[in-house]
Amino acid sequence: MEHNNPNSSVAIADAPTIEKEIEEVVTKEPVKTEVVILPDEDVEIKVNGGIVYRFLKRTFDIVSSGLFLLVFGWIMLILMFIKWVEDAGAKTYKLDIKPATEKTRKRDAQYSKDGRKWEVKIVPDPNGEKDPTVHGAIYTSIRIGKDGVPFKFHKIRSMCKGAEAMKAQLIEYGINEADDPAFKLKYDPRITRFGYFLRKTSLDELPQIWDVFIGKLAVIGPRSPIGEFEVDNYSPYLRQRLKVKGGLLCLWQIQKNRHSISFNKWVDLDIEYIQKRSLWLDFKILVIGFWRVLTDRSGE
Repeated sequence: MEHNNPNSSVAIADAPTIEKEIEEVVTKEPVKTEVVILPDEDVEIKVNGGIVYRFLKRTFDIVSSGLFLLVFGWIMLILMFIKWVEDAGAKTYKLDIKPATEKTRKRDAQYSKDGRKWEVKIVPDPNGEKDPTVHGAIYTSIRIGKDGVPFKFHKIRSMCKGAEAMKAQLIEYGINEADDPAFKLKYDPRITRFGYFLRKTSLDELPQIWDVFIGKLAVIGPRSPIGEFEVDNYSPYLRQRLKVKGGLLCLWQIQKNRHSISFNKWVDLDIEYIQKRSLWLDFKILVIGFWRVLTDRSGE
C-alpha cells in the first residue's frame, strides 16, 4: 500500500510484509544502504492504534519500567558514582584537529564530507583550569516529544566536559558519518574511557527507563529527535514522526544493518511503524530489540 501522493516513491508495506521482515531480520546479512526519497510536500499519514491499544501500551510502560527501577535501580546508582569519580576535578579538554598522516591511529582518523582525512584527538587545554566542582553524571538534553512538545531526556554521561561545543567544531569541519540533520561518529573522540564501556554495553541508556516511567517516553516508539539540530530542519512530512510518543526501540533499531541505514530510510521505518503499530508488532520489536542489546557490542 503506497502513500496517497502519486509522486511519492515511499511505499509502506502491508502488515504481513512488515511482520515477515521483522521475523527474518535476525538472520539476514547486512545490506548496502538503501536510497529512499521522501516526499517534499505534506503527505498526510494515518496513526494506527485506538484507545484500548494506547491504554494497554501505557500500562505496560508503567509496570515494566517501575519493576526495572525497583529491581535494578542500584546498578544505575553504582554506574553514576563511577562516572562521578571519573569526572570529579578533571581538567578541561579541547579538540585537536589536524590533517591525518600515516601514523594516525584508526580510532583517531575521521573523514569530512568532502573526503578529507583528519586526525582528531582530545587533548588537555593548556589554558584550562582544574574544575573544583563535580561534573554531573547524568546528561540531560532537550528532545522533542509527541505533538512537538519538548521534554528532558536523560542518559549517563559518556563524554568529556564541553562535548556539545566540540560537536559544533566537528560539524564545522564536516566530520559527521550520519546524514544531516542527524549526527554520529563510530569513534567519537569525545567519549571517555568509562564512557566507551557504557556505550558498548548500552548501560548509558538506563536513565531513560525513568523517562518511560514518568510518561515522557514509551518502551516502543520512534526515536525522539533533538530539537535545535533536527526538528528545526524538518519538512512538514518529517514532522509527522511527532504524531506519537517517542520510545526506546522501534523498527530501525532492530535492523541488522541499522548502523548503515540512511536518515531517510530511518524516517521511512518510523512512519511505517506509526501506520502499522499494534500490540503484536510492539511485542516482536521488544523481543528482537532485547536480543540486539545483549549481542551488540559496537557501542554505536
